[in-house]
Amino acid sequence: MVINGYILSYINPDTDGVCCALAIAELYKKKGMGEYLPVLSGKLSAETKYVLDKADIDQQLLVTTYEQNKPIILVDTHQLAQLPHLKKSNMVVEIWDHHPDGDVEIFVNAIIHNYKIGAIASKILEKMLESDCLSRSFAILLGSAIVSNTINFTAPSTTKYDIDMFSQALKYFDFNKQYIDGMFQCRDSILNEDCRKILTCDMKCFQINEKKCLIAQIELTSTEKILKNKNIFSEIRKLRINENAYYFVFNVINIQQKKSFLICEDEISKNITEKMFGRFFEGCIMEFEKILLRKTELVPLLSEVLINGKN
Repeated sequence: MVINGYILSYINPDTDGVCCALAIAELYKKKGMGEYLPVLSGKLSAETKYVLDKADIDQQLLVTTYEQNKPIILVDTHQLAQLPHLKKSNMVVEIWDHHPDGDVEIFVNAIIHNYKIGAIASKILEKMLESDCLSRSFAILLGSAIVSNTINFTAPSTTKYDIDMFSQALKYFDFNKQYIDGMFQCRDSILNEDCRKILTCDMKCFQINEKKCLIAQIELTSTEKILKNKNIFSEIRKLRINENAYYFVFNVINIQQKKSFLICEDEISKNITEKMFGRFFEGCIMEFEKILLRKTELVPLLSEVLINGKN
């Protein structure tokens, strides 16, 4: 087999990143555009494993290494700070993403497709439909990724386009309540891990105004256990210091209650977050009666404070 290139996402990618990498590989192969291998850097989440199993997709299709001198397609990110495993940015030839403020000037040889939608899976699903190569397995992958990334269409980033594309996936598979509940319940398995793994399972790095900012996020069906775990605060401190981060916030989302809890343990991060939202912490926790997402709320507001000096 001649390998034409590789498809990369960030380390420990979510369901959207993994499913889209697999789908792009299938799409390009079916369109005669070459053999691109999807790369897994880090670990699969329990939710993603659940989806791959339901779709009858072998996770062995995800390779763990890649040749640096082959073309690269990025999916679900184009922030260089999130790609420490990418050695040559000039080898990136294409980007599929739905996040703002990517490092477009770094990827000089790339065609960039970046959309204001809830899940990049919505766009890949459309492309597979247009090419008449959407099978039941890939409809499950991409439909599940849409549900996952939009938190079952309750996330503020959800668009009508995501809903319309998901309706196409419904023609191939019954995404019923039992299936979706099963997906989200998989996320709670992370609570069996230690605090370091909980914090780093979905932690992204952003360079904003030359300041290293870490935003960890977790989405659970029950958040009581993690909010009462006092060790999480000391672990946040250790991680912030070890990573030499200027800012660190941990966004804990309760899927069922549709709430967010922001956790900061140091005064700089607390002060910045208070400026972002115009409200104050109670101890180390700021509670919201709605879902906040890193992409749509945290990063834009953080950038406004750090770059424009919002008071």
